[in-house]
Amino acid sequence: MRKFWFLLWLDWLVFVTVSSLFFAAFFDFIVIFCIYIFKDMPTLDSVTIGALSDIWLFWFAIIWSATLLLSIFLSVKRLFNKCYNGYKLQILTCTEFEVIDIVLLGDTVKIWRKWLMVLIWGVASEILFVSVVRYFLNFELDFWVWFDVGCLYLFILLAALASLPLMAARCKRVRLSSC
Repeated sequence: MRKFWFLLWLDWLVFVTVSSLFFAAFFDFIVIFCIYIFKDMPTLDSVTIGALSDIWLFWFAIIWSATLLLSIFLSVKRLFNKCYNGYKLQILTCTEFEVIDIVLLGDTVKIWRKWLMVLIWGVASEILFVSVVRYFLNFELDFWVWFDVGCLYLFILLAALASLPLMAARCKRVRLSSC
């Protein structure tokens, strides 16, 4: 059973990482291209390339924050469409509690909202725990250090590892079955 949860989390992690970084790079390229076009396409010398790379780095963190949420939403459908180590998560209908064979994004919205709240609470508790540990080691308490997209991304990955089994155990519309 632990292998199932680990494989499910690992597949989720790879999908969220690749898709969020791809979407962020794609949309960031569009932003950079539009800026380059609106600035009348200056010659690509070292100053222009340096400026464009600085703008790219600035916008990448902002766009990655948004595409990370998009990727988490898109990944929930993936959780219910694959079999890992002989087990599979299934979504049940609201009224008759029958299994939905083909899971669509509309079927996962309520589950995603609940899971997102569990992820938020998990990330908040991780930030609190790490801040308290950091306070006892360095004698300084600073919560704002952890609100970088990279730190939050690692906290989200750890919170997802703990919240996936919790989602299956607590959500009435989710069932774990063999496949």
